[in-house]
This record gives sequence, structure tokens and C-alpha cells, in this order.
Amino acid sequence: MRFKSYDEFLNESFLSNVKKLLKKVGDYFTGQGSRFLNLLVAQKEKHLPKGVTVYPTSEDIAILKDYGVTVTVPKIPSLKESENLWDGKPLVNEAIISTKYPDMGKVKDVDSKGLDNFIRDTVEGGKNVKPLLIWGPPGIGKTAIINAIAKEYFGPEAKEERRLIDFDLMTMSPEDFFIPTVTNKDTAQAKGARLPDEWLPVRRIDDKEAEKEINGPDGKGGILFFDEIARCSTKVQNVCLKIVDERKIGNYVLGENWVIICAANRKSDLSDDEQEAFHWSSTLANRFQQINYASTIADWKPWAMSATDDLGQLLVKPEIVAFLDFNQKYFHLLDPEDFSNTSGGSQAWPSPRTWTNASQALTNRERRYERNDWKDAKGKKISHDQWMEEQEDILAANVGSEAARAFLGFKKLLDKFDPRDIEKVYTDPDKAPKWKGLAIDEINALISAACFQMRDKKELNKTQMDNFATWIINSKDAANAIKAINMLKEVVPSVEDSDYWKDEVKGRYVDEFPNIFSKKK
Repeated sequence: MRFKSYDEFLNESFLSNVKKLLKKVGDYFTGQGSRFLNLLVAQKEKHLPKGVTVYPTSEDIAILKDYGVTVTVPKIPSLKESENLWDGKPLVNEAIISTKYPDMGKVKDVDSKGLDNFIRDTVEGGKNVKPLLIWGPPGIGKTAIINAIAKEYFGPEAKEERRLIDFDLMTMSPEDFFIPTVTNKDTAQAKGARLPDEWLPVRRIDDKEAEKEINGPDGKGGILFFDEIARCSTKVQNVCLKIVDERKIGNYVLGENWVIICAANRKSDLSDDEQEAFHWSSTLANRFQQINYASTIADWKPWAMSATDDLGQLLVKPEIVAFLDFNQKYFHLLDPEDFSNTSGGSQAWPSPRTWTNASQALTNRERRYERNDWKDAKGKKISHDQWMEEQEDILAANVGSEAARAFLGFKKLLDKFDPRDIEKVYTDPDKAPKWKGLAIDEINALISAACFQMRDKKELNKTQMDNFATWIINSKDAANAIKAINMLKEVVPSVEDSDYWKDEVKGRYVDEFPNIFSKKK
């Protein structure tokens, strides 16, 4: 909802919401961390601006529970709707988007480890560290990665919990950042409670005592995450940049223990229409420490091989991970013929996000068919050929036709190997499928089938490790042997930490393939 004037906003929006909230909740919290606790109550009652999501710590939740208010931690999104394509328009205009920064030398490219370090430096350095701005192309999942790392700072398993307030700036207006002091004599004021000046973690500049109210009950503060700061409206950007640059908004100052992290797509990655909404300059850039997140499949694989949905099923099918491991050009690829403004071609393209979407879409279709005993709406059994066609349609809708066909070709090779024969890699390697005589894509499929056979295992026993080693050595193929060994270590990470693997199995590889293996590796 938008208002013609600021006064209209105050009179018709905030005041009415406060009255409803007080009627439902009663007293506002006061004292240590009260501002943040009240913010959680406002979120529970759906009185926060659109695009704002608040993630509390377990202590915050426990305190509210003691007072009879039950709140839950919002689900951390693995995908962000605001980064999807919309209105049938492409977000990008490059032939093949490189995840590396387009103007070499101006912004440092970092991988997931570097990103993690910069975020930790920012969070743990507090107000003395310059706010962090993370650039990156569409589809690499900047927001998902930010939220995944931020997750380490709150929740029961975190070593040192921090709060997170996530701002989707593309959906916000300047009015969303300004909420005045209001009291109600019939409720809060009569009982001595004090309503928050703002829902933001800020205090009046001259009210240092209020610092204890805005940093949470533990006093540690948290993270403000501004998403799409380069493409939001100039008015919203100006409000945010005032917070970034001076840690102020109007006559209020940000809590000392709150830090700021921002994310944005690069201008060169946007379509011509979207570039018009890109607002950035060297003056603005000088307010941040800036990095470019250059995502790689090596960064994505550990997450893709372990992330599960609400039913405990893998979000990304193992065969998709295996395909991308051997066909990395399809990890993040744009076709200029598909994405020109005049071609009218497909808007779907492969990226970490769209592969995850494709996998989930396939799983959803499979679950529906399984519930109906693999029969269509008319009760007719769904044939293998029909299912293959439907899979191509689902994949093409998410990652494009070229990538869909390439993946299904790889999947057909996987299906050639009988799972019972693949099991022999770990039980009877001399009778397991041989590499000799196979084409390179067939070898890749066989290696994938063998390694992902163990995807549900937390560890391998000595016999399984020995048999796998025998199968590798029998291949007499050093180049593909190292592929297989590396993939197995990714699928079952505990293998590499096994004393038996390091002391016994590894020596066999060194003896057989001395040119590519050494005892130091």
C-alpha cells in the first residue's frame, strides 16, 4: 500500500496497526533487548513492511515464550523470488555470463571460502568495519549463500548467535523506514510501557541509555542485510546509504552492535530495460568494502549433495550433480540467441538456482505419479518414453532446451548400468563393470553411478575402501582414476579422514599411478 503523503501514512497505517497490535498482545516489552522483542511481536502480527524478514536467536524465542508469546524462526530461503525472471523479461544480456567481475582489477573476485571470511570479518568486526557489498551475476544464489552463512550466527546449533533482519529493497518504499513514537493512554502508557520509536534497531542520538534496548537481550546486536541495493528506487537507496555511511536515519542512530551487509547484481548482467533502474556511482561505491562472488561448481557441490527438503529428500538429484561435475559449462550458461531482446527465444537458462528448481520440479512430478501408481489422469499407465518426454519438458522449462537434452543424454548412460552390477564395485570389484572400451561420457556416467551408490553412507568400511581401490587400479586409467577418487571423497567426505584410507589405500594408488599421486596428497 502506498500513500499520497507522509501524514496520510502516519494517520492511516501505523496508528491503526499499533491499536490492533496492542489489543492482541497487551503490554509492550521494556528493558534489556525490548526493542528487538517488540519487533518479533510485530512480525508475528504481520505488521512489518513488505520485504522485511526478522530472524531471532533461540534466546529471543525463549524469553518471549516465558511471557506467553510464541514465535518461530522464519524459514531461511535457499532461493530468492526477487532474483527470478519476471514479466517475461530477461535479467541479462551477456552471451555467456562470467561469474568473474567484468572490469578486472576494480573488484576482487572471491570464492565461497573468501566470501565466508569477508562476512565473518564484517559481522565480528562490528561498527569499526566498513559495510560489505557483494556483487554477483543473476542465478548464483547470493542471497541463499548469505542466509546460509548468517544461519551459523543464530539458532540452537550456532556457537555465537546473531540476529538477522533481511530487507528486500526492491519491494520497499522510503516510508517503510520511518515509524514515529506513539503511546496509547488506555493500554501501554497507563501501565508504564514504552512503545518503540522505530521497528529498526535504532535509538535517538541523544538517548544512549536506549542502546541496551536495541541490541537484543544478549546485547550482541545482529546483521542488517540489504538486498538489491543497486536496483531499488533512488529514494529507498538514499535512506539505506545514510544508514550505511553514517549509521543514522533522521535523528536516530543504529545500534552499536549491528553490522551491515549488502548484495547487488552487476549492471553488465542486466537487460537494457533493467539497466535504467541501476543506480550506482563511485561516490556510493566508496562507502563499502566490495567483493564479487565468483561462484564455482566446487562451491556448490557440497551443498547440493547434502541439502534436503521438508521430507528429507535431496533438493538436487545426485545425477544432476554428477552431470554438472563432468559438464561444467552447463553450470552457469547463457545463450545470446535466447536472450537477445528481439529473438523471442527461451528465457530459461542453466544456473545453480535453475538446476535446483529443475530438480525440485522433477521430484514433485515423480511424487504425484507415485501417489497415483504411475497412472495419468485417465488411469492409463505412464510409459517410459512418455516419462522421458515429460522430464525434458520440465528441465527445459527451468534450464533451457540445450542443457535439458545434454542432461538426459547423460542420464540414459547412467541407466545403462544395472545397480546390482554397480554394487560389485564395493563387494566384488573383479566382476564390476569395466572401463575398457567405453567412451569418455560412458566412463563419466559409470564413475558417477559407482560413487553415488554410496551417497547415503556416512563412512565406508575397510573392505569397501579396498574394493573400490581395486576397481580403480584395474582400470589402468590414471586420468579418470583421479576423477573417481575425488568424486568418492566428495560423496563420502569421511573417507579422506579415515586412517585406513590414508595409511593403506592411498599407498596403493601411489604405487599404481606414481605420476599423478604422491604420499603428500
